[in-house]
Amino acid sequence: MLLSAPFNALHQRLWPQSSNDPPASDLNPLIEPPQLTKLVKTTPILADGGRPVRYIDLRAAPELAIGELEIPLLIHANNDCAAVPFVVQDEYLLLAGHIFAQVRSETPVGTRRLWNSFFVTGHQGIGKSFFAYYLLFRLLALGQAVIFCSSVHEPAYLFDSNGARPTALAPQSKAAEEVLEGCWVILDIDDAKEWEPPSKLATLAQCIVWTSPPYEERERHFRKRFGSQTWFMRTWDEWEIMAVSNQLSLDKTILERTARLAGPVPRALWGIQMQQYDASYELTLDSAIGAVLSHWQKTNAFDARYLRPEDVYSRYDAVLRLEPRPDKNTQASQRRNFSVHFVSPYVAQRALALITRLHAVAPQLFGERLLRMVESLQPE
Repeated sequence: MLLSAPFNALHQRLWPQSSNDPPASDLNPLIEPPQLTKLVKTTPILADGGRPVRYIDLRAAPELAIGELEIPLLIHANNDCAAVPFVVQDEYLLLAGHIFAQVRSETPVGTRRLWNSFFVTGHQGIGKSFFAYYLLFRLLALGQAVIFCSSVHEPAYLFDSNGARPTALAPQSKAAEEVLEGCWVILDIDDAKEWEPPSKLATLAQCIVWTSPPYEERERHFRKRFGSQTWFMRTWDEWEIMAVSNQLSLDKTILERTARLAGPVPRALWGIQMQQYDASYELTLDSAIGAVLSHWQKTNAFDARYLRPEDVYSRYDAVLRLEPRPDKNTQASQRRNFSVHFVSPYVAQRALALITRLHAVAPQLFGERLLRMVESLQPE
């Protein structure tokens, strides 16, 4: 349970309050605020190239390690490492900038705030929840009132100039509505698939950001009721992975093996799933690939463009991953559509080898169209 004390400590660390801090009214929301930026470090440029990566060392800033951000500290508590990094991905900066640029602050309270809601989704274990915390940090450092909720089974927390305290997302009185007026609302909720935000938030909240699995009915209802935009997050690039690996002093051989099997997914590479990718996992992987191929054959799913993101997320995640596909007719920064890829080149090769053998032995069961689909998903 997220208790008030850690949230108050977080508020005290980030909220502009001393005479040395710039007034919140002077801060540009499109620029990362100084109260947050001063906690961010940058990795050096390595001799073999790459690019610097920005991160917050959670060991040096334990007030920020609340909720899910406490997990990395627990996992790596006994590691003799340089830092336990919370990476401020370029993806986070791009998405935060997009949100702040889109929010229509002049929309009067009490009217429906179209396009002031965002449904942030993507592959499993890539940092959707961590983005929710980054956005929370950024809003606090901007001195913006914000409500944060991470579970339908826990209270939401309101941060404002008075500190942090539990609150309700569904106001039951005029006074409760006044508390919500003009607040930002961050929902990192995925523990109740049928849950929906209270409808009152559509006219009260300044902006709603929901980080969620790609549940299609959830996304559809949120878009219909709140006019939300959808953003598919990308997975990690090699420089971000290298930066964390170096900070955590990870075994490079184990990391490369895990990346080969699980792809660029932090939860697998150094998170709560890292122990499952042992020597026996390849048998599990082959079984998962076979199950995917059999399901595609039975359902006549012969075109990756028509795969459901929810299925990729929950049914095929050991074999496939979701990536954003920018819309051709909109700004490149918008991520309303998705594309499907094998989780790694190695998994793509194993899938192709398996379907090639199956097609040769039983072409009536594993036909040419299924073979061509697997070929179409091979990395270029």
